Amino acid sequence: MRILGSPKTLTELEANYRELIKREHPDVSPFDQDVAINRFSYLRSLYRITREHWQVLKPTATITAVELEKRMKAPVPFAVESFLAA
Repeated sequence: MRILGSPKTLTELEANYRELIKREHPDVSPFDQDVAINRFSYLRSLYRITREHWQVLKPTATITAVELEKRMKAPVPFAVESFLAA
């Protein structure tokens, strides 16, 4: 959710996704071609999964402290901060 800008609504999720896709597209990405393609694919998958499971993942859903800790420590292929605008 942090990569997608921690959206509070589906509209915000879609807007954040569009902005990221423009910035991370392999044709304009500052990363080399292979990394750029992998990052782009990762964003598309992340958005698709988030969209499909919005009712469970949305910020208003309550989760336990243990589940939050587990999610925060989950391995991801790219550093979250690398997707955040400078």
